[in-house]
Amino acid sequence: KDASPDALPTIVGSYSVNGFDPLGTEYGGNLTVAPADGEDRYKLQWIITGSIQEGDGRIDGNKLMVQWHTIEGSGPGASGVTTYTITTEGELYGPRQVEGQARLGRENAFPNEFE
Repeated sequence: KDASPDALPTIVGSYSVNGFDPLGTEYGGNLTVAPADGEDRYKLQWIITGSIQEGDGRIDGNKLMVQWHTIEGSGPGASGVTTYTITTEGELYGPRQVEGQARLGRENAFPNEFE
């Protein structure tokens, strides 16, 4: 169930990620969400199949809006936007746009319970 904007769970932590890129290729990996300077601001880092990506995010309602870019691995210089919806369980899901691609990818991130 999607979280209410006035009752969001904490999103800081590590996540297991699975998704599909705009070409339909499945990928998996890990995501770390850390607090950043400013209210409702976050730093994100993905270590996923074939690449490492970083991003800056901010909360808007029950959404985490993220601008990301690849820092190492496949697709060097790739960048885009991800709009995650935050669930009551702290899961993140939503479309993942890659700059220059007409189609959208999709990503799901599940909190790791054992850290």
